[in-house]
Amino acid sequence: MINGGEQVEFLLLSIVIRLLYFYFGNNPGLRRRGEKPLSPRQEA
Repeated sequence: MINGGEQVEFLLLSIVIRLLYFYFGNNPGLRRRGEKPLSPRQEA
């Protein structure tokens, strides 16, 4: 049971964390809504 359930749960959790980290890493504007987001559109 430990090999089946917990491994799948850990795998899914790690994938979700990587996706969230990648998503928020590419969108710094979403992280700080109160501050001015430095987006390439505003700079250009």
